[in-house]
Parts: sequence; C-alpha cells; structure tokens
Amino acid sequence: MLVSQSLIASHYVHEVELRKALQKVKEGKKLIPILIKTCDFKNWKAFPYDKDETSQEDEDYISKYQFLPQTTDKNLKPINKWEYTEDAWVQVIDKLRAVIKNS
Repeated sequence: MLVSQSLIASHYVHEVELRKALQKVKEGKKLIPILIKTCDFKNWKAFPYDKDETSQEDEDYISKYQFLPQTTDKNLKPINKWEYTEDAWVQVIDKLRAVIKNS
C-alpha cells in the first residue's frame, strides 16, 4: 500500500480498497505500507466510522504495520525525503522480494 495524505483522505480507499486489503490480512496475507510522502498516518484509523468512537483498539490503526522504507538506524523515512529516492525504492523492492520468497 502506497501511503500519502491523498490515500488517507480518499473516501474510495476507505470504502473499497482498504476493506479488501484488511480482509486479506485476516486471511493470512501481508500488508506492507510504503510511505511515499510525509503524512499523518500514525493517527489514521482504518474504519473510524465502523466502530464505537470511544474505541481505541490498536487493530484500527494502520501504524501497527511495519512501514517501509527505513534508514540504516531503522527509522521510517518517507521516500520523498531521501536524498536518492532510488535507494529507498531498492530497499522496498528487496523487502518485498523477501516477503514473497518466504510466503
């Protein structure tokens, strides 16, 4: 999942794509968010309108998933903030290949 503020703000993403993705996670598939641009993903609830507004269950938040790409000291860094974005994309590709290989 390529994450940016546009994705977070999209009603279509919430209604269609994210529901399908999270259903696949329940079926054992992996969800690997890739942070394209700086955005408020840490407070992004997947379905804020599906559950009681007072609910603060961790499973509602996308931030529980392991985001890519990360710096050498394991800090998340959006792709648009890398000096050489190719380095970030290569890391993402390598991680995706490893997940596919181990699936």
